Amino acid sequence: MPELHAKYQATAEACDRRHKAALVLEKIARNLLKVPTLRHRHSDRLDFHELSVGQIRRALFAAYQAGLEDAK
Repeated sequence: MPELHAKYQATAEACDRRHKAALVLEKIARNLLKVPTLRHRHSDRLDFHELSVGQIRRALFAAYQAGLEDAK
């Protein structure tokens, strides 16, 4: 029984990490890329965005920084 509990805990922690990462990426997309959501909306007009290299660089750096902070 303890091994089942440990497996459940590990799965729950992995799910929490993925959810936290998704929230961080959504925030970066909204704030730096001016993309309102990262969800597919099944419309070219809504799912494709024109971005500058500078915007992409800042977003990638913000994601990298978030990863560093999470590792601490």
